[in-house]
Amino acid sequence: MLKKLLIGLIAIIAIVVSIGARQGKNFSVERHIDIRAAPDKIYPLLADLHQWRQWSPWENIDPNLQRVYAGAASGKGAVYDWRGAHRAGVARVAITDAAAPGKIDLTMAFAKPLASTSHGGFTLTPQAGGTRVTWRLQGPLGMRTRLITAFIGMDLLLGSELEKGLAGLKTAAEK
Repeated sequence: MLKKLLIGLIAIIAIVVSIGARQGKNFSVERHIDIRAAPDKIYPLLADLHQWRQWSPWENIDPNLQRVYAGAASGKGAVYDWRGAHRAGVARVAITDAAAPGKIDLTMAFAKPLASTSHGGFTLTPQAGGTRVTWRLQGPLGMRTRLITAFIGMDLLLGSELEKGLAGLKTAAEK
């Protein structure tokens, strides 16, 4: 009986690993939102990492979130590290390039809850009555993340966080 149970468990593990191995090795997630504000009003909320407290999807998860800012005060070279419990995790955002008021490139590196590094950023496109803000992230998937996203999907997993952040950005910019 124990032998059959062990064989069944090994078979299940082999199936899960096989599914994860067949997942793509990279991800790309993008979301956008239309905001009733000019790009020059939205841009500072993105380029000044201190302002992320107003809208970032990871800010309200842990009331005891520890924050450290380094580098430039705003724009290229600005760095924001945070350490929190549970889903807030441990992460670093570094702005790698910025062109006011239309573009910010960044690197996001999560150490916890899932280790990953992604590149991407924000594009602000003027429109009649406001601005379309697009947030995109892309990067490699480690085997552990590939196993998880085989069942959940990276677009769903990360996309919901981007949507929350963009909704918070909209609220902050339209005040």
